[in-house]
Amino acid sequence: MIDRLRVVLKIIWRKYVIGIWRKLRVCRSSASCRQKTEDLAMSCFHQLQPHLEQNRPLRVVAAEAGIPFRTAQRWVAQYPKRGLAALCFCQ
Repeated sequence: MIDRLRVVLKIIWRKYVIGIWRKLRVCRSSASCRQKTEDLAMSCFHQLQPHLEQNRPLRVVAAEAGIPFRTAQRWVAQYPKRGLAALCFCQ
């Protein structure tokens, strides 16, 4: 039973990751792709801005933005080190 559950969870996870990758896949060469990437990073920043600037609880901010809490934690952890590049999925 547990092995079946693991297999099912792996399949679901792979489909989820592949779906995200396809949505966020960008080419680095054209200006329009770079602009889309920058827009995406700014969108992520605006979702996290209440936590970063107003010290609102991350769990609340993530729930309001509709993003998984763990994803928000990763973004916040990387933001001081890499800036907006941390929110840019192509890097």
